[in-house]
Amino acid sequence: MHEVLSADFDLFRCRVLVYAPSWRCDAHCVHCFLPRGARLRDDYDPRVLRGLLKTLPDEVRVISLTGGEPFFDQRRFLRIVSSIHAHGRYSAVVTNGLWGHDLRRARKVLSSAVRIGLRYFAISIDDFHAPALDDLEIVGLLNVARDVGLRVAMKGAGFSARRRWQRLSRCAELRWLPLRRGWESLENVGSARRLRPERKGMQGVGSGCANLLRPMVLPGGEFLACCSTRIFQAKGTWLDRGLLGERTAADILERYQKDFLIGGLLAFGPVTLLRRLGAEQKLRGRSKCELCITFLRDSRLRCRVEKLIGDDRSLRKEIVARLLLLQDTLNPVD
Repeated sequence: MHEVLSADFDLFRCRVLVYAPSWRCDAHCVHCFLPRGARLRDDYDPRVLRGLLKTLPDEVRVISLTGGEPFFDQRRFLRIVSSIHAHGRYSAVVTNGLWGHDLRRARKVLSSAVRIGLRYFAISIDDFHAPALDDLEIVGLLNVARDVGLRVAMKGAGFSARRRWQRLSRCAELRWLPLRRGWESLENVGSARRLRPERKGMQGVGSGCANLLRPMVLPGGEFLACCSTRIFQAKGTWLDRGLLGERTAADILERYQKDFLIGGLLAFGPVTLLRRLGAEQKLRGRSKCELCITFLRDSRLRCRVEKLIGDDRSLRKEIVARLLLLQDTLNPVD
């Protein structure tokens, strides 16, 4: 499929795999990158999960469930978590929390999930959600999740998520709670195009990209090397690593972890690689994710970057060193 500039060894290790069982969602958020039709359609295919788990290497320890809304069908969510645990892995989940208005019911569902392998629980705190949980509901759901034994996190997109984090972190009921946090910038995809720039936040465009440490499997079995909001634009690019069923997860991951172009993007990001190539004109007015997709769609430019990496032994050594440091400092589920 790809003419890969490969190392003789794994440049990095994939410990976490992101899996979207379905795009179905019970919200209609104004910043969602998913087409409205996808959010209304339940496209879950159990054969994708079976094929994934059957050939997944042992080094992948956590499967992070996303979507869509993973809790949209709670019985199915529990079956998926149980299947993951039966294959020797733990589960993580990112949720909008709308199913958690009834805390007694939420405690029952999460307690069952913990018994069968759920370990990490993250709730999105964006004020763009429609509908959205209020602060007290978020606090209550986080406390329930922590009480049943989950590691908890608040995640969001744009500057508004940071402001809400600051407000919630001062809440007396959460001060004792060891919370992880994480936020992303909102890309110009989906209906997020209509949001003001100050609502979106900005990425550090010169940095590497940890999204490439968390490859993603889509509901149809497409295996992408990236879990950003640009996943639909990534199809057909270098980030599109193959289709489960046509190739095994083990084969896809083996090639992905040895790919020097993926390793270079992970270590440096597209901006630094293009600057080393002298392609400054390609950088103007683009976010990091937008630039990455544009660059990977340009086969001539991509080949020039590959040649740069292939010809420069010191650059390859720096990629390896940076990846070793990156993996030593990142929590795999943050």
